[in-house]
Amino acid sequence: MSGERRIPVQDRAIATVEAIVEAAAQTFERLGYEQTTTNRVADRAGVSIGSLYQYFPNKDALLLALIEDHLDDAAARLQPVLGALLRDPPPVAEGIDRLLRVTVELHAARPALHRVLLDDAPRPVGLRDRLARDEQAITAAVRQYLASCPEVTAPDLAAAAALIVRTTEAAIHGVVVRPSDEVSTAVAVGELRRMLLAYLTG
Repeated sequence: MSGERRIPVQDRAIATVEAIVEAAAQTFERLGYEQTTTNRVADRAGVSIGSLYQYFPNKDALLLALIEDHLDDAAARLQPVLGALLRDPPPVAEGIDRLLRVTVELHAARPALHRVLLDDAPRPVGLRDRLARDEQAITAAVRQYLASCPEVTAPDLAAAAALIVRTTEAAIHGVVVRPSDEVSTAVAVGELRRMLLAYLTG
């Protein structure tokens, strides 16, 4: 992905960019990555293609803006949950429940768009770095929380935290974003909870 975005300053420009980004989200949701074009996004947003190109030089710039918005929203939702776990640590079963709940909520919001953004489209190097940084921060918080839970018997808390974060993300992403008729989200999350608690408490 390439191309520098122009950042809007005036209220009218900000509103235009917001309309373009939402139109891009709807178009990616409906058509997928390959079939989405800047012309289709501009048509849906009700702006000229020239106006779109003022802020987004190509389709991938639109995609990147949507991914960054998604990651910012995920951080905003996760931070209060992680902060509460660290301030007043609940028993590990309740802590795992909270982490599973917020992860399901994040993936359940516009799953078709989520699938395009993080599965179907190419990822730039900078985005991979952002994802790695976010995962490291979440893992560090989970490790700190586990250290406060006397019922946790896993011998290596750093490894345990990394496995919890990665397993939870992968499993919930799979069942929510790419659902199947064989396993419902509720059943899958319940089994994931049992697995994580059995691993943590021995």
